[in-house]
Amino acid sequence: MILIDKLSWSLRHCRKRFFESLLIVFAIGLGIAVIVAILSIVFNTQSQLADVMGRDEYFRTFRIYSAANFSSFSSQEPILSIVKERPETPLQISLAELDNLQNSLPEGMHVFVEQNFSYPSPLLPLSDEEDAQQFPQEGYVSLTSGRVDETVTVKDEESDVQGTSENETIHEQYDTIFLTATTLPYFDFKQFEVALGNWFVAEDIEKSNQVIVLTDKLAKRLFPEEAPIGKQVLISQFGIDGDIQYEVIGVLAPLSEEQEQNVFFDERAKQAYIPVTAAPRYPEAAADGNRDIEFGSFIIGVDAEMDVAKSAEIIQAEISQRYGELAIVQNYYLSSQSADDQIQSIYIIIGIFASLGLVIAVINILNLMLARVLKRTKSVGLSIALGAYKRSVFSQFFLEALLLGIIGAVLGILFSFGLLQIINNIPGIASGMKLVFGFKEILTGCGLGLLVSLLFGIYPAYQGAQINPVDALRTD
Repeated sequence: MILIDKLSWSLRHCRKRFFESLLIVFAIGLGIAVIVAILSIVFNTQSQLADVMGRDEYFRTFRIYSAANFSSFSSQEPILSIVKERPETPLQISLAELDNLQNSLPEGMHVFVEQNFSYPSPLLPLSDEEDAQQFPQEGYVSLTSGRVDETVTVKDEESDVQGTSENETIHEQYDTIFLTATTLPYFDFKQFEVALGNWFVAEDIEKSNQVIVLTDKLAKRLFPEEAPIGKQVLISQFGIDGDIQYEVIGVLAPLSEEQEQNVFFDERAKQAYIPVTAAPRYPEAAADGNRDIEFGSFIIGVDAEMDVAKSAEIIQAEISQRYGELAIVQNYYLSSQSADDQIQSIYIIIGIFASLGLVIAVINILNLMLARVLKRTKSVGLSIALGAYKRSVFSQFFLEALLLGIIGAVLGILFSFGLLQIINNIPGIASGMKLVFGFKEILTGCGLGLLVSLLFGIYPAYQGAQINPVDALRTD
């Protein structure tokens, strides 16, 4: 009952000075709202970025390029061209060196080569000319999907003459197959599963065997009514008479929902995988069983369970120790960290200004509370003269400050929730990142309200408890 009586006393005095109390509550709420909103944005960006890095393989993919051939629009390019000259010796890595690097890295890191080709196949006839315009020119080669000078594009010099190019005729007649030439750790990183047959093995890479693994959709397109294992897949290559044949040894199982997110458009309908030494780019390798092919770029993929930041440190240290200035490590996580650090700095600056505003508000509220105490000097002195304890007077004034702080905190939490909803509805933000208002934000707002109450409530309450009843009763 004593607490209820004190609370009623505090509410009664707040109503007596309603406008003054409203200003105090509004100032507290506005300051808390800004701080909670900023902290919520930081919490959400960090958690969602960590979640994306865990799921999205692009953040877990480290691409190593030759510094002599590297050409990019990234921030690393000016550093290479201005601070120091490009090394003249290009990076050349053999399959044996890749195996050695794989053995030196921790478990969960996968070193592989990925080369992407696209060629028409006589097994996929097109139905009309519109389909032929949707596919790239024959022979497009992308090494590890980066902008590297050694990227090769094969183009028919007579392609500008309509109706005379054999290359145009092929593309008008046949659909394209996307070939990924790679090594065994690629499948460990992708975590693909085989529904029929098997992956190619180390012997296939060693002997440059012309074998191929199809996605489930491509297998249905190529062999809709037949078992694909053991069948021959044909591709047509410019400049080579006859078709190149690959024997089907496996068919992938349908991808999981998370794996589908890492597939551009619907490439699975045309995607297949071959040993890197059996790629159309190396026709001599298929004939000689040559394993001494060297690569100017390769990839290190990291499992989702591993910490990306720690993995980046390990990979950069290992590549720097092995290849020095000859290699460049590029990764979406490293690029995003730089941008994220800049954004976090902006948030910190805004948070500091918001905190300063809240501190100024607390100082003004402190003056208001002191004035409220002084205006009640006579009534407080009378209470003490009638037997009220100083601690009781202190608790009454402090409870009033605490009540204003809690109401201000509730108002600030509501303001911050509304602010986050407005941000979520801004075009371009809601599609990229959803700001979630949860228990952490509510707890932060309540904590700030309690802290503010302590800052502006303790001193006025102490001053009220120290009032001398004799002096108080003498005042008018």
